[in-house]
Amino acid sequence: MVYPFILNGIIVLYVSVVGGYAFAKAIKTKPEREVAWRVVHSGGSMAGVMLIALGAAWNFIKLDVYEKPVGWSLIVSTYLMIVGMFLAAMTGKRGLHSSSKGIEKIIYLLYASGGILCTLALTALLIGVSIQ
Repeated sequence: MVYPFILNGIIVLYVSVVGGYAFAKAIKTKPEREVAWRVVHSGGSMAGVMLIALGAAWNFIKLDVYEKPVGWSLIVSTYLMIVGMFLAAMTGKRGLHSSSKGIEKIIYLLYASGGILCTLALTALLIGVSIQ
């Protein structure tokens, strides 16, 4: 699982750099979208670094048969959140309410599913670290 973490961490960092270009453009031309693109840029950077750090620490976490499901859950949840951030920044929608409709509902579902999946995987990591 080390390689997938590092590879996907680098991909997510790359995506956050692309978001940084949009952030720079928004500062100049669309100030109302500046915050959303800042979230894409900084949140994506943090998510990429998190995946790389998990790759570095992965061999110290005991998960046995759950190693791959937990690892891929962390990677998939990261992409769900990144896609949600990009859609929110591109559309100006925030996806904050479960009662939303259309693209806002999609953004909400991306954030919610990414957040729940990540929380479950991180709970398993905490257990895996504590049984060492």
